[in-house]
This record gives sequence, structure tokens and C-alpha cells, in this order.
Amino acid sequence: MTEMVKNNKISLRQLMVLFLMATISPAMRLIPTFGSQMGKQALWIGIIVAVLGFVALLFILQSLFKKHSGLNLSDLCFAILGRPLGSLLVALYWIWITLLLGLYLRYAVERLNVTILPTAAPEFLMGTILLLCFLNARRGIASFARLGEFLFHIVLAAFLLVSILALFNVKLTNLLPIRNHLLPAMGSSYVALGIWGYLLFLFFFADQVKDTDRIRQLGSRTAMMLGIAGVLIALVTVGALGYALTGKIAEPFYVVVKNISILEPLERMETLVLCMWLVTDFIIISLFTYITSSITKSLFSLTEKKAFVSPVILMTFSLSTLIAKNLFELEQFSEKIALPVNIILCFIIPIVMLVIGKLRRVI
Repeated sequence: MTEMVKNNKISLRQLMVLFLMATISPAMRLIPTFGSQMGKQALWIGIIVAVLGFVALLFILQSLFKKHSGLNLSDLCFAILGRPLGSLLVALYWIWITLLLGLYLRYAVERLNVTILPTAAPEFLMGTILLLCFLNARRGIASFARLGEFLFHIVLAAFLLVSILALFNVKLTNLLPIRNHLLPAMGSSYVALGIWGYLLFLFFFADQVKDTDRIRQLGSRTAMMLGIAGVLIALVTVGALGYALTGKIAEPFYVVVKNISILEPLERMETLVLCMWLVTDFIIISLFTYITSSITKSLFSLTEKKAFVSPVILMTFSLSTLIAKNLFELEQFSEKIALPVNIILCFIIPIVMLVIGKLRRVI
């Protein structure tokens, strides 16, 4: 049952639901393709290691917000580092999240062009997606959270259905042996962590979230769901295609689901995957739009963030056309730049902030 939102605030549970929705699309795309190159047959072990890293992030966030439940991450940066240095760090986050916004918009358009709309102009698709995200962002985070809760149950049911059916195509020979790949598999955890670290970004509007004192409690449930979803993705892709082929395909999860042939009515299960992509791409683009608007509000000490939605949308449109020329360049940007930078911004910098905050007795 959907929780009532009071004073235009959302619950921490709703925040976690939005986070889970935002990670589904990049997880299905990046974890098999890049993770299998390092983890090979034992990729699923890397997912388990990544869950431990995510739990560590939960402890960091809980420590940061323990005494500052009414603040957002921008406010914490200002309190811990001082206004000048804190503003510089927050601006760095703003630039990076805006780049990611352009990246995911371009991914969504490329996916539509490759699958169901091959003749549609990319600019038209970008404009349509951004218009929907603009209208959604203008309604505020409370309405967005309620929409996310409603869509979450549908997406979860669809994901579990296609994953379970895809397990019938898994070959144990593709998953064994794992003994010689344990250490590389642990290293492959950085792919999942580079996606799951997005939880930190959502705390840039933590002032709009209730009960942030329960981050570890609700976050542990989120970690369990992330682990189950990640292991399923790893098993059905590497298990059905083999790690070598999985690492060479742009959308291995989609390819596996497309080959499901248990019953005749279920032979077009890839339609469910396409619907999941459309919904989750919309969620992550809308969510990052709201985050950048929230950061802008904090940087300039404004009282209203809706006025900055339009400039963010226009900037995103420009960035999505400049960030890469084709799908290959998008994947290279994700692997070589986006994932490592995400690790730095979402895990290393929060640790540094926590240490400085403890030393200055702010945390």
C-alpha cells in the first residue's frame, strides 16, 4: 500500500524504490557485458562481493546523516568542508550527474533505434523523452515517488518472470569451473558498485525525505534485492551464452530473453524486457533531472527548484548529442570513464568526507 506523503516529503522506502528502479536498466546492460570480461564464469560471485560494498555505503550514509536528518548532501558538504570547498565539490557532482543524464538519454534513444523504432530520428526521440521527464519533474518528488511505487511492482514481476524462464536455457558448463576465477570475479564487483553507488546521488534531495535515520535498516533490504537481481542477471547471461560471448554483446540479457522458447505464447518475452527498459530509462532520466535541479537550488541558496528543470532539460539534450557518436563510443565511455568516476564520487569521496567530519566533530 502506497505511503501517504506529508508536507511534500517522501519516505525513505519510496526513495529506495526509486533507486531500485533507476538501477535496473544500467545493471542489465553493463553488469553482463563488462563484468563477464573480468569475472568470467564466476561473475555472480562478484555480485555478492558488490553487495558487501553497497552495505558499507549504507553505513557511511547512516553516519553522515545521523545528526543531520533534515539536511541534504549539498548541505553536508558545506558543513564538513566549508562553503568555498564544499561548493566546489557539489559543483563537481552537478557536472558529473548532468553528464550521466545525457549518457542515459542517449542510451535510451539508441536502444529504441535498434529495437522497435529503427527509422525514427534520434533528435525526435530525445525531445519526446525529455518532454515526458520535464512534465514529470515539474510535478514534484512526491508525485514521482508514487508513480515509481506503482511501476515498481509491475517491473519487478516482469523481471522475475523473464529471469526464471531464462534459467531454463542456462548450461552448467558455462558456469563451471569457478576456482581459477575467484579473484578476478571479486574485481568485477566494481561494475555493479559503479551502478549501485547512485544511491548517494539521491541524498542530494534528502531534505525531502523522511526517516533518514533508518538508512541501514531499509537499505539492507535494498541490498538483498540488488544482490538477487544481480545474481540472476549474471546467471542467465553467462550461463546461457558463455562469458566470452556475453562480453562481446551490447545487450546480452535481451538476447537471452529473446531466445526463450518454452511455450508458444511465451516466445515473444523480449517485449517485456523492452517495456522494462522504457519504464526504467524514464525513471532514471527523470530522477537525475530532479537531482541536478536540487543541487542547483542548494548551490545558489534558492527556495524553488522547478525553475531550473527547463535549463537542465535543454542542457541534457545538447550533451546527449555530443557525448558520443554511436553505441560503441557510449559503451567505451561507460567502461573507461563512467564506472571508475562513479566509484570515486560515490564511495571514496564519502569516506573522505566522513573522516574529515569526524575530525572536525561535525559528524
